[in-house]
Amino acid sequence: VTEQIGSFMDTIKSINNSYGWGHSTSYFRHPGMKETEFLAHCFENAFVGNSVFKKYMPDLYEEMIRYARSLK
Repeated sequence: VTEQIGSFMDTIKSINNSYGWGHSTSYFRHPGMKETEFLAHCFENAFVGNSVFKKYMPDLYEEMIRYARSLK
């Protein structure tokens, strides 16, 4: 569960650097890192799952899964 919380908070930080935690703020300032982290968590949700994410942001969780599965 701790790892799932960390993934959830890291995703939040990739969307808005003022919230969440995980990677440092400077990490997300590098071009492309916000997008890279968000995409990584899309795949994580699609292929591993995250019950914390599903409980607290179910719409975004499902959309991330749909997006990851749509990429070919």
